[in-house]
Amino acid sequence: IKSDFFELNKNPYIKFTPKLLPTERTVLTVPEVQQIEALTFSRAEFYLELIRDMFLFSCYTGLRFADTTSLQYENIDQTEDGLVLNIIAKKTNKQLILPLYKLYERKPEAIILKHKKDLLYHRGLVFHQYTNQYFNRTLKEIAKRASIQKKVTSHVARHTFATNLASKVPLHILKAILQHSKIETTMIYLHLSNKLVNDALDGVDW
Repeated sequence: IKSDFFELNKNPYIKFTPKLLPTERTVLTVPEVQQIEALTFSRAEFYLELIRDMFLFSCYTGLRFADTTSLQYENIDQTEDGLVLNIIAKKTNKQLILPLYKLYERKPEAIILKHKKDLLYHRGLVFHQYTNQYFNRTLKEIAKRASIQKKVTSHVARHTFATNLASKVPLHILKAILQHSKIETTMIYLHLSNKLVNDALDGVDW
């Protein structure tokens, strides 16, 4: 069409609607997230600790990998109550304002403060702009150390955040935080959350 080989109204795919196939989403349970939290690293393994913290930050906030790696201190507002995330998401180009002090017992706020305590005078990247491939390779090592058998990637953090929050907040609120265009996409995480509950109950000997 772009090369004018045939006209737009003769496009054979003009009435074609692709079908979306269900995908398997890997999600970490709260105890598994705590296992990653509990890991300790030597001074020479500072890069492992940084990637661990980046992953956990996404678990706590639901940020996409691109937004986490490009997060700057200018995106963090200091308020009387605590730190507030204020970014324009790369994928949606929409503003996201998220009070970090209200999430996961202020753990995402603690990660920000851990890497730089003086926000007023610090500028630039909070973390580091790793490639997704390198990040995921390193996550395999971190998951292995935490005795987690699942395939852990950067996107697992977002799935984990959404699934664990789906049963605790109204869906339209979760939709806004995740910046989904359709509520149906958000509802997938509610189903995952229910499945986690059912799977846990299956293992209980009443």
